[in-house]
Formats: sequence, C-alpha cells, structure tokens
Amino acid sequence: MLNAYSRAHSPPEAAGAAREGRAYAPDVPSTATRIVIFLIFIAALLYATFGMGGVDCEVCVEYRGRSECRTVTAPDREQAIAQATATVCALISGGVTDSMECSRTPPTSLRCDE
Repeated sequence: MLNAYSRAHSPPEAAGAAREGRAYAPDVPSTATRIVIFLIFIAALLYATFGMGGVDCEVCVEYRGRSECRTVTAPDREQAIAQATATVCALISGGVTDSMECSRTPPTSLRCDE
C-alpha cells in the first residue's frame, strides 16, 4: 500500500506498478550500451597510463641519514622532478613537517630523459 509520501515522490509508472502488485524497476541500459561505456573507460585508462609521454626523471634524496631514489614520468621536467622528490620524501621522512623539509633538500642525484 502506498502512503501519501511515496505517491508524491515516485514516478507515475511506479505508482501504477505498485497498485498492480508489480515492483518498480528503472530502465536499465542495454548490453550494447554497457559494452560501449566499458570500452570507453578502458580506452581512457590506457591513454592515461601509456599516452602520457613527457619526461622521465630519477631523483635521489638523502635526508637525515636515509637515502632513496624514485623515477617519475610527467609532462615536463619541472613536474617530474617535483613529483619524484615528493615521492622520495614521503618514503624517507616521518610526517608532514619532515616531508616539507625534505622536499627543500637538494637531490643527491638527478637524471632526466626526454
């Protein structure tokens, strides 16, 4: 039995279906539509993963006796260095303050391939 609230907030076909004892089911996309959406998602994922191109930079940082190196690919050299430094500092520092201090430490080694 539908109360006043459910009648006011459900689509007209839902009220009719409920009166007839049928459950309301919203329209479901066809199988072809689902496949197309899935393929678009996979294409976007592959493009983001492999199509980025740009610059590869390996950054090594020593901070408070700990040393680490990481390689990052980014659209340009400055972003690659910044991202690699942030990744290294996240691994070898002990918190936000240390990470910020570490990121201002000059790299012990820096190599970029364009």
